[in-house]
Amino acid sequence: MIPLINLDHEFGQIRVYRKKQSGEIVYLQDGYYQSRCDSAGISVVTYVHALYDFVLQTKAKKVLMIGCGGGTLGYMLARTGIEVTIADVNPAAIAIAKNFFNLPATVECFPADGADYLAASTNKFDAVILDAYCGSTIPEHFCTADFFKLVRSRLCGPNGGFFANVQVADDEDEAALRFAAAAGAVWSCVRILDWPGAIYRNAIIAGGGVEALTAPTLTLKPLSLSESISRELRQLRFIDDTIQYRGEADCE
Repeated sequence: MIPLINLDHEFGQIRVYRKKQSGEIVYLQDGYYQSRCDSAGISVVTYVHALYDFVLQTKAKKVLMIGCGGGTLGYMLARTGIEVTIADVNPAAIAIAKNFFNLPATVECFPADGADYLAASTNKFDAVILDAYCGSTIPEHFCTADFFKLVRSRLCGPNGGFFANVQVADDEDEAALRFAAAAGAVWSCVRILDWPGAIYRNAIIAGGGVEALTAPTLTLKPLSLSESISRELRQLRFIDDTIQYRGEADCE
């Protein structure tokens, strides 16, 4: 592996490197994966492709991403002509995305907390994507009804979609259910895409105008790992029938 960045930053220990054989770029922060992409900038992470497919299904033209990582999803969306805005409290993530992950200059980036950005902005979006973590947990303020109401107020009408990446340890971990329950206090339609039986997985919570969503497929093949990503996408399924309650909840 070829080291590209080795930095002790206020937001943690940042490491970026390139794999010699595949050319993949990997971004780690305090040992947690932030992004992985092929040499062309396309993600090699399954849940990122699920989010990408969902946004395409909604036919969104303007998208806000809260949480940048390496910006691979932003790059993938922008190359289709979607207008992408990114808010991330860590300015180093934005710089890394631009310098190492092909994030184009057309993507407007704000070094700010996503909730603060939404509160200060009057911009409207067709879709809002939440993929923001502090270590292994979603910051608490992103799990509240107040935040979801703020997101809803910035969506373009009832057809706007909200998508969140929620990490799940195993089938005993109810993080996705709790997040969906909290979102259900604001949106009448909340759906969970998950991979029951897998450990240390990523579930996607979708709220708003998402009734017509179908299970995602691989629509943008990376130069490596496309077969394994396709296989994992086929394992994902909606588990909407497990959401039996609505009301306040948190992510903890």
